[in-house]
Amino acid sequence: MAKKISTARKVGRVIKSVLKVAVAIVLVAVLGVANLVLPGVLSSVGRMANNILGYEQHWDSSKANTDGLDLQYSKADYTADTIKDAQKA
Repeated sequence: MAKKISTARKVGRVIKSVLKVAVAIVLVAVLGVANLVLPGVLSSVGRMANNILGYEQHWDSSKANTDGLDLQYSKADYTADTIKDAQKA
């Protein structure tokens, strides 16, 4: 014969379920507000979601005027000739 569950236990389960749903709704609301208020902080989450979904964003800078700009960001401290002397030393 199946055990009967007391009314108090049933009420307790309902209250727990309602509280869990309420906490979940509050967390979703907090995340939504934080996303609006702090977009710079949470932008990495958006980039991660875009990467997972396969969305890519590109900027075409081929028509930009780069005259006089130094676009080599990682310059070596040596040239092909000076590295040979450093290796010998």
